[in-house]
Amino acid sequence: MINNTKRRCIPLTAALSIMLVGCNSGGSSNSGGGHNDGNDGNNKTIALSHMTSITPGYQTFQARDVETKAFAKSSNNDSAYVYKSAETGDLQPIDFSGEDPQTNDLVILPAPKIIKVVDINQRYAAMNIDNVAVEVNGKKYVGTYTLIQEKETGAMFPLIEGDVPIYKRIDADHEAWVTATHFSYAADDSRIYLRHGDGKSLHVAENNGDYFVITKIFDDYFRNNWILTDGTVISLPWSRNELIWVDRINGTTNTYNIDLTNTTNPFVFQGKLHIVNTSTDKMLELTVDSNALTMTDTGWTAPGYRTDDNNNSVRRSDYEMLSDCSVYKFDTDTKTVLKISDREDNSGFTPAAGQHALFCVHSVAEGNQEQPLFTQFDTRTESTQTTPATTGAKIDATERLVVVSDKEIMFYQDPFGEFTEYYVDFDTNTTTEKQTDSLSVIKMQTVAQAAE
Repeated sequence: MINNTKRRCIPLTAALSIMLVGCNSGGSSNSGGGHNDGNDGNNKTIALSHMTSITPGYQTFQARDVETKAFAKSSNNDSAYVYKSAETGDLQPIDFSGEDPQTNDLVILPAPKIIKVVDINQRYAAMNIDNVAVEVNGKKYVGTYTLIQEKETGAMFPLIEGDVPIYKRIDADHEAWVTATHFSYAADDSRIYLRHGDGKSLHVAENNGDYFVITKIFDDYFRNNWILTDGTVISLPWSRNELIWVDRINGTTNTYNIDLTNTTNPFVFQGKLHIVNTSTDKMLELTVDSNALTMTDTGWTAPGYRTDDNNNSVRRSDYEMLSDCSVYKFDTDTKTVLKISDREDNSGFTPAAGQHALFCVHSVAEGNQEQPLFTQFDTRTESTQTTPATTGAKIDATERLVVVSDKEIMFYQDPFGEFTEYYVDFDTNTTTEKQTDSLSVIKMQTVAQAAE
């Protein structure tokens, strides 16, 4: 990849006659939506390799003309996409660039069409992009593809499978990607984990320096998984009587019998796997020692702590929210897991998180068509706020929830034909509707520099 410190970045002028060329093909979950022009001698199409990196505080990625809370349109720049500060409403323009094969300079490219942004973790985001050129193994492909954004540097890496770039279709973020926005069971931020293929089996995408290469870990979807810092994956079938331990370092896969009759499901804390004995409230670490499964008392107690059976919990700082809206604090001073917010009735099934806030969905009465209520937990103040949407359905909020900022979320109807987006502002307790036939590209991107 290109090192920004060793390249000049110059505007793309008409004289260069270099542009991104689009295709009409939409692609699928396992294939790219473009064509290969790597062997036709066409050096006029420059592959996208960089975009403007994220500055802490300016973390909401959006199209310039999207109307959200405190939106302030800049009159002195016409970039198609911007990073916005949720605190001030100020905008930072986003440029896209690639390496000119004739000069080796980074040149500014016309903005491609961003279809979707998914916040993976504090290090990476995934972007579905139309009208984009990518280069893989010396061949150029033009069309609709998924690229991985390295947030700190702005480097863009094609997602590839079988030596070709692909377009990873995303209907609901939590069904496709294992993200820190929706799940707390993955401690590895150096690789990307995704549900992929016809059976939504667990895959991993690793950066080889030029691309993110997809490989399969497990064939089946019907199990819980936990991912440690080093990429080791532990799997628990629904029978709950064994753990399958896939050790990334030595490449071995072993199965260990385990009795979880009086324990919680496993969970990841500080990058390691734990359970809680529900009879003693002791928190135990699970490790493999001399090819045997070992449980070690950590000195922590967790009175009343219960994990989510389907791994649907999200964590920021010392706080974890489960899908039932309950919030626990992992107090490192007292080594105690404390419940600080009770569950809510009629909860949704997937919580979500911003940089300093946790969100969940519930409703007054049971039913998917009920109007949703959103509970927000602020990790900086330990305060809880519940805000009702004045319109919309809970099923849409649980399936398609977008964190715009720590004080604003958006959810939307099934995005086919004409549909409605709903923007919920926690400062004003208002809901704004937007009728559209194209999903607004908007997403808060969490970054390590702004973490607590």
